[in-house]
Amino acid sequence: MESLKKGDYLFIQFGHNDAKETDPTRYTNPQTSYRHNLIRYIEEARSKGAIPIMFSSIARRKFNKEGVLLDSHGNYTLIARLVAQEMKVPFFDIQYLTENLEMQYGVEGSRKLHLHFAPNEIPYYPEGKTDDTHLSVLGATEISKLFVEELKKQHHPLAKYLRN
Repeated sequence: MESLKKGDYLFIQFGHNDAKETDPTRYTNPQTSYRHNLIRYIEEARSKGAIPIMFSSIARRKFNKEGVLLDSHGNYTLIARLVAQEMKVPFFDIQYLTENLEMQYGVEGSRKLHLHFAPNEIPYYPEGKTDDTHLSVLGATEISKLFVEELKKQHHPLAKYLRN
């Protein structure tokens, strides 16, 4: 926040760690501290002439036995949406977009969007890795495309900086 200046954009998004009730150093209650923090970030950005934009979080890859994608964010997305509306900040529902993406790829195919590696497949993960939260290069690329399309759809001022 210290380096923000007039005309900068501040992207504000829920971090999955905010929901970790078992970790008091990271947990924020969606109705109290989380909401308060979002408002504080918006006010601080505006006080410096920066432009805040609110995002919902990306979906986690969490399917049940029947292959239905489950929500793992609770009230955080709703609170972000309500704060954005109350504070008149653009809101991008990345959770909705990425839920659709996860479902398009399906239970097995969606592994490619995340950090799923067999032992010795990737030198950095010699033991292998199964991470349904963090993204692979493919996942990051796909979500970036979704965001770009949403910028255009909402006719956001940032869209004028996009190149084909």
